[in-house]
Amino acid sequence: MEKTTNKDFTKELAAIVPKLNIESLREQNKSKVWKDRAILVSIEDGIFKHNADELHCVLLKASDTLKANLEITTSLDDIAMFKDNLKIVTDWLVGTRKEITSPMDELKSSFTKNENILKELLPLLKEKEDELLEDIYKFRKTCIILVFEELESDIYKSHEIDIDLNVFSDFIDAKKKIKVFDVNSKGNLSVAAIKQIREKFSEYVSPLIEQIEINNAKDKEQQFLSNELNKIVTSGTNEVLENSIKELNSIDLSIDTMYSNIKDSARSQVLNLNKIVHNSIENNRAFEKDRMQNDKDIAFMNTFIDIDLDSKTLEQLQFLSEDILMYSQNNKMIQSNRDKLNIFSILLNDTMVFKKSQLVKSVQVSKVEEIKKDDFVVTEIIEDVKVELKQFKLSDKDLKFISEIKISAADNNSAVGMMVDYISNHLDFNGLEEIE
Repeated sequence: MEKTTNKDFTKELAAIVPKLNIESLREQNKSKVWKDRAILVSIEDGIFKHNADELHCVLLKASDTLKANLEITTSLDDIAMFKDNLKIVTDWLVGTRKEITSPMDELKSSFTKNENILKELLPLLKEKEDELLEDIYKFRKTCIILVFEELESDIYKSHEIDIDLNVFSDFIDAKKKIKVFDVNSKGNLSVAAIKQIREKFSEYVSPLIEQIEINNAKDKEQQFLSNELNKIVTSGTNEVLENSIKELNSIDLSIDTMYSNIKDSARSQVLNLNKIVHNSIENNRAFEKDRMQNDKDIAFMNTFIDIDLDSKTLEQLQFLSEDILMYSQNNKMIQSNRDKLNIFSILLNDTMVFKKSQLVKSVQVSKVEEIKKDDFVVTEIIEDVKVELKQFKLSDKDLKFISEIKISAADNNSAVGMMVDYISNHLDFNGLEEIE
């Protein structure tokens, strides 16, 4: 069933303004002079009365009527009319309310000024009262301070906390003006006053005591942890060090229960010591590896280091040179052993160069003797030497050998000289690779 309503929401106001006319209200709003009023105010037998609650109910009904009309309307003209009427009624209600309440606002302001005359006397009375009570305030303040000093002395004895009583100055200045801090006939503060002082003192001191207790607990835990960590062995055989790691792991598992106040620091200390132990294990392994390599190096070098090179043939020396090169390339030698091997290689190369030069001279003498039989042949050979040029290069084997050479020297210049001599001797003996 389609909703229908023809009620104008302004008609609801007839409950308090029977002959309400919307156009009349429009004119009254313009002139700011209202003959129709919805707000009623009166004073009867000294009691202020008004109809705000009745007006509230009427306006709720008017609002419900307008909402019902909005749900069913499809006309923009209706919306325009509702907006116009709503503005007229609103301006009317506000205008008539101000007409009534504005004089009351002025009345309130006028009487407030008179009341302030008396209120302004109160601070003067308080100031004079404080002046007359100053001696009493001083005595109260002295008594309050004495209690604070006694409390400060006790806390120093028990926890060695030195407190500046100036931190309580605001409290003391406030309480000295309160009667409960009067002294009794024996010159003592009341139990209630002392209780307030103790509570204030405790409020300030309790966090300090708590922090001291935490610090003491931390110190004890740290001392115990240090004693435990000092027992851990950080050097020795790997078997001993592996046992140290087990002990550290055990300490780490107990941190939450044994070292609850220094958990983060404790874990960091255990971790650092664990790293030291692991480094010792790695150093042991590296040392053992170097020892085994050193034994291997020495065993290898002992097979030829004392050989009389001059007594060996060129071919034997060549084989020895190749063995040395292969060993040095395939082994990560101890540096001191590699240095010794390099020195021996230099001597070996020098010997090989010398033997080769002796061999070449012997061959040249033999050729010269044969050539002398026919001078024409000598001349022809010389011309061939001048004309026929060949190309040579370093072989891949020579390049690899040269790249592996390491020189021990006092400075760079000496090293360069030794390197040049070393390579020169090597090339003198092995020659270059001829390019076809």
